[in-house]
Amino acid sequence: IFITGTMAKWSKSIWQTVQAPVKLSEKLIWHNDAGYRTVGYSWKARNVLYRTGLRYQFSKKTDAAAGFALFYQRTDRAEQDFAQEFRLWQEVVRQQHVTRSLTLQFRLRTEQRFFAATSQPGFTAYRFRYRANVIGKLHKNLFLQVGYEHMHQLANQHVRFNQLRIQPAFLYNISSKVQIQAMYMYLQTPDDIQRILWLTYFIHLSYANKNRHQS
Repeated sequence: IFITGTMAKWSKSIWQTVQAPVKLSEKLIWHNDAGYRTVGYSWKARNVLYRTGLRYQFSKKTDAAAGFALFYQRTDRAEQDFAQEFRLWQEVVRQQHVTRSLTLQFRLRTEQRFFAATSQPGFTAYRFRYRANVIGKLHKNLFLQVGYEHMHQLANQHVRFNQLRIQPAFLYNISSKVQIQAMYMYLQTPDDIQRILWLTYFIHLSYANKNRHQS
């Protein structure tokens, strides 16, 4: 499960991610994912994360989830100094099938972010995220997905624009367990604009017993 990309600001990087959702019941899923992102094509870490939570399926169209995450991000390429963030998150997801080949998906997420002190003082922030996805089936195994996400953040008693993401992507299912994703992301922050290209190779592995299912 590898992601490679070319970024306007950081040049090249490799992302390795593992997702391990566990089905606890017909409606309840335990979400787990971990990631490791490098500086360039080395094994030097730029980001390390672990995220977990519980997701409840109200229906085939609506679900909600909540959990926590731990993030470590290198503050300087040459130093071993990492900024630490502990995050609580909550989200509601709704999807609607417009036609047999067109699906709309909406996600509203809130986050409480707790940053540890580094060379700068630690602080707490509250971020609000809204995402809309359009997924169209172009062929039997080929899909086009266009995502738009807008974020605002409350910190130091001020609400400010935090991020804008626009993500068109092609998804191709090689089989029921293997998918290739080619994506472009336009990422705008208050201080910078990045244009990111990446290619994802995704493998789905699963096992099941009488009581639970993991994938």
